[in-house]
Amino acid sequence: MRVEIATSEQLARRAVETPFDSNASDEQMYLIPMPCGQRKVYAAFFAPWLALQSGSTDWSFDLVVLLQQSGSVAFRFEAGSAKPDTTHGYDHAQLSESLGGGKVALANPTPLPKTYPAFPIPSTDALTRFLALVVGMHGYPRGIDGILERAFGGRPERKKYLNLTKAMLRKDK
Repeated sequence: MRVEIATSEQLARRAVETPFDSNASDEQMYLIPMPCGQRKVYAAFFAPWLALQSGSTDWSFDLVVLLQQSGSVAFRFEAGSAKPDTTHGYDHAQLSESLGGGKVALANPTPLPKTYPAFPIPSTDALTRFLALVVGMHGYPRGIDGILERAFGGRPERKKYLNLTKAMLRKDK
C-alpha cells in the first residue's frame, strides 16, 4: 500500500473519483492538500475512503493536520456502521492514529484517544460528511463560505453547497 500527496489536479481528481478501498491490499491512497490558515497548523490533507469493513458502502474521509511545532493529528469523518451490533451506527468524527480505516499508520501521531469519544456529525451522505469536515477545519459561516468561493467562484455549486451546509447545521441566516 502506498500513500502519496496529490500534487496535481489530476491526482486529486483520481482520489475523489476512486476513493481508497480499505479492504484492498494493493491500493494507492492520495492525500489531497487543503487550505489551512489556522495558527499552529503547518499543513492539512484529506483523503476519501470506503469503510467497507463496517458494512457501509458510503465514503468516509480522513483529515490529517500537521502541526507547526511537531506531530500530527488525524480525524475520521466516518459513515455510520451498518452492522446491527455496533456502537458506531451513526455518522461521526473521531480522532485517529491511522488513515484509510486503520490501514496506514501516521508516522508521528500525537497520542490521543482514538475510539471514543466519537462525536455525531449532522451528515447523511458523503457530500454532507465532507462539508462537515470543511466546517470543522475552516469554521462557519465565514470559513466555509471563503473556501467555497475559492473553489467555485460564482458557479451555482457554491450556493448549492453553502445552502446544504446551512440546512445541515440548521442555520437560517
